[in-house]
Order: sequence, then structure tokens, then C-alpha cells
Amino acid sequence: MAGSGSLVLRPWIRELILGSELLSSPRAGQLLKVLQDAEAPGPSRAPNVSDVETTLLVSDGTHSVRCLVTREALDTSDWEEKEFGFRGAEGRLLLLRNCRVCIQVSEGGTPAEFYLQVNRFSLLPTEQPRVWVMDW
Repeated sequence: MAGSGSLVLRPWIRELILGSELLSSPRAGQLLKVLQDAEAPGPSRAPNVSDVETTLLVSDGTHSVRCLVTREALDTSDWEEKEFGFRGAEGRLLLLRNCRVCIQVSEGGTPAEFYLQVNRFSLLPTEQPRVWVMDW
């Protein structure tokens, strides 16, 4: 994963989703887009809102996948700008430490969708130009 002192993206999403690879070690992905950001904790929030996850579009440089970051993962993460959420962090690298493949089955004939449930991650200070990829 390291090359000349910097983190390099390597394809891993396809193999993980197809089941031929378990996430046995942390994987680097680039945050392409924040699809839904969980609200920061505060006195004006309703109690049941605390379970809302953050939804991100993450790329391995070849493919991209929707990632649901759990509230527990957000609470245990240690990045400095956490209270501001992921907005403004597009282009930065995420190190996914614990995640699993999930399938969202839709009603009404729309196709099912794979996504990753992220239970533990690190947001790295490294930012790279965003490279949009084609979904497969």
C-alpha cells in the first residue's frame, strides 16, 4: 500500500463485494462525496436522531461503493474536525479498519444494491485530487 512514502490506492472493492476477499487488513479509499452527513451531537437534537449514520461514496481508484458509517464508528473515531462532519473532507483518504458487505433489497423491482457498513475507520490528513470512477 505504501509507495515512495505516500499511500497508494489499490483495487479491493470488487473482490470484497464478490466475496473472494475478506477485509483482513485495513484498506485505503478516497472520499469522493458525502451523500448524507450525520448531525453533530447537540442539545437541539431529538434523542432518536443519534442513530443516524453518515453515508459516503468511497473509491479504491478503480471502483466506488456507498459506505454507511455507523454512529459507533463516528463516536470512536479520532479525527480533529469530527464535530464538523465529513463536509469539506472530500478528496481525503479513509482507512477502513472494520467493515462488512451488506445488501439493500429494494421494493418495486429496482435492483438490489451492495454497500459497506463501516464500523471502524481513520480519516487521514492526506488529500488527493478526486478521481471519479465508473461503477460496475
